This record gives sequence, structure tokens and C-alpha cells, in this order.
Amino acid sequence: MGCEGFMKFILGFFNGIFALLGLGLLVVGCLVKWYPSFVEDNINPQLDKINTADGMRLDFVLLLQDTTLAAIVLGGILFVLGTVGILGVMCKSPGMMFFYALVMILIVLGEATVVVLMYVMNTEVTDYVKNKLNSTIIGSYRGDINSTEAITIAWNYVNWKFKCCGVQDHYDFKAADKWNPIAGEQIPLTCCRMKDGSKFPNLQPVDNNCVKTPTTNNSNYNQGCYESIEKVITDNKWAVIGGGAGIAVLQIVLIIAACYLRNKFGNKDKVDPM
Repeated sequence: MGCEGFMKFILGFFNGIFALLGLGLLVVGCLVKWYPSFVEDNINPQLDKINTADGMRLDFVLLLQDTTLAAIVLGGILFVLGTVGILGVMCKSPGMMFFYALVMILIVLGEATVVVLMYVMNTEVTDYVKNKLNSTIIGSYRGDINSTEAITIAWNYVNWKFKCCGVQDHYDFKAADKWNPIAGEQIPLTCCRMKDGSKFPNLQPVDNNCVKTPTTNNSNYNQGCYESIEKVITDNKWAVIGGGAGIAVLQIVLIIAACYLRNKFGNKDKVDPM
């Protein structure tokens, strides 16, 4: 396999993955958004069969309805990009290779811009993210540990997994419009400290009165989840950096391959002067 063949293989392999992943996101997003009855009748019953042994039931439509637009947009971008990459190689089209390389360059520049802004405007970015996270609690959080609503599941899981409570502390949940605390509950159950071996969503608090009388001994009510997650990322910063670097290297390799093949295909189309 020569250099040209290797470049074709790289573009074909990774763009095939992009196209399949994009098609999957498109199909799921469109089904959930425009044909929820099909999902409820055909997909939810299958999910019931593979739900966790702990008894957690997920409603696929409710779980994904808040992310359908993002799934459709991301899926469309990946599918188009992957398809252009594959067709460009198969049809030996310098135009498609140029378009592919241009889009990939714009994506890399966009990612680099985001990274720089996060570093330079750290305080502003942190405040923006915290406000956005708080808005999900205020507008969607219901508190029920058995809820199938996406935002509620996410916050309950985050509280439990990272041993925290809200974005900054338990007061964030007091602003939740859709949470109706029962009989003097002060915090969600997932903010309590759990017995060893407790698994989500069948949680067993160390103190059954925790939700009504939270303390630092029986709950994590003063520990913000933003800080907890930030600590996890910091503790694993080299893995995060390595993953980001790996993605960046892959993107650069794909750009180089597209540019190389664009020149190869373009030169083959040239006719030597008489």
C-alpha cells in the first residue's frame, strides 16, 4: 500500500464511522421528535427488557426529547461530512476533498477558539456554565428518584455519583419550579450520604431523616457538583489532555490526507500541453 492508498484508507475508515454515527443520531433524533408514538410502541418495550437489575425504568422519548435538536444537527453535520469524505475518495473528486479539508479546518479553528476563550475568560465561562446548569434545575428538576424525565435523572445521578448537591449547594434546588417537596423535605434524596453498596436508583441513605434534617454527617448538602466535577477533571487532567490531543491529531491527519488527495486527484485531471 503506497502513500496514496494509505491516505484513502484513513479517510474512508474514519469517515465511514462519522457517516454511520451521524445517520444513527439523525434517525433517533427524527423518530423522537416527529414519531414519538413509534418509539413508545417499539423501542420502550425493548428497553424494559434490558433495564438494570436495580429496577430503573427509562422512558426513551422523555429522556431524549430535550436533546433531539442537538442530535439532529450534530447527526446531520457528521453524516454530510462523512459522506463527502467517502465520496471524495471514491470519485477521486478534488472539489470534494477541498470542501472536506476546509470544513475540518474550520472545526479545528472553532475548537481552538473555544479552548483559548475558556482559558482567557475562565471566570466568565464558569459563571455562564453555572447559570445554564442552574436554569435546568429551575425549569425542569422534579425531585422524584423514579422520574423518567431527562434533566431529573441527570441531576439525581450526578448528585449520587459525585457526592454533591446542586450546582453550588442544596439551595439551588429550592428554586426548582417543578419540585414539590413532601412533608418538610429540605434536600433531594440523592444529596444524602448513602450506605455502602447502594446503587442508583435504589438508594439507601445512612440516615432516613436526611432529607428533612440534613447535616454534614448525613448528607452532601453543602458540596456543589460543579466543584466536585471540576476536581475529578483536575485529578484526571492528563487523561483529559491526552484525549483532547488525540482528537486534535486525528483531525489534523484527516486534513493532511484530504489535502494530499486533493492535489493528487487534481494533478491527474490535468492534460499535458501538446
